[in-house]
Amino acid sequence: MAYSVSALRNRLKELYPELQEQGVSLSLNFDSESQGYSLTLSKGNKMLLTHIDKTDAESCMGGVRYAYLDAVVERFVNKFVFGD
Repeated sequence: MAYSVSALRNRLKELYPELQEQGVSLSLNFDSESQGYSLTLSKGNKMLLTHIDKTDAESCMGGVRYAYLDAVVERFVNKFVFGD
């Protein structure tokens, strides 16, 4: 499946609307060394960096959320937005 970094970023924003709703910024870059993507979530001075491998990125492009990223997003929002 061929897609751009921008298309994957937009799909992630669609799959995880709570990020935009809570003012969390999402940035994404292709990592040629790992052949995957570096995903950064940030709000204010709080930041979290994680990795999405190519297989999971392709699933996301197909509209599928996956458990690891669900947990990362939930943890970031709870800790840095709601202070839990």
